Amino acid sequence: MVLMVLGEDEVKARSLVARTAGGLRRMGLAMLEQLYPPVCDACGAPLAEGGGLCASCFTQLRPITPPFCPVLGLPFETDEGVGMLSAEAIADPPPFGRARAALAYGEMVGTLVSRLKYGDRVELATFAGG
Repeated sequence: MVLMVLGEDEVKARSLVARTAGGLRRMGLAMLEQLYPPVCDACGAPLAEGGGLCASCFTQLRPITPPFCPVLGLPFETDEGVGMLSAEAIADPPPFGRARAALAYGEMVGTLVSRLKYGDRVELATFAGG
């Protein structure tokens, strides 16, 4: 019997059934990877592990880094100073205080978002949310 320590002094024993079920699950996942090898979520190139992008596709992603609009999160070409708003935020103030995105919208991001929304690729939600 295998013992697991949970928290400070709490000990829980894993039964033979639980260990067997875990082993069968791992074996099933290994068989699935043999039938359907992991590929890049964008271009379909083979990967060592699933649920991601190949190096070529990953380099096409452009993260949004400062300087950016503090309200809409739109990137600025140059540093406009602390608290400077984008023209969009000034012309049409949003009903919220702040919005952020991790990546600038481009061809690669558009492809991934379209596949998630319209291509029934729900597994992309894990990549997009991570």
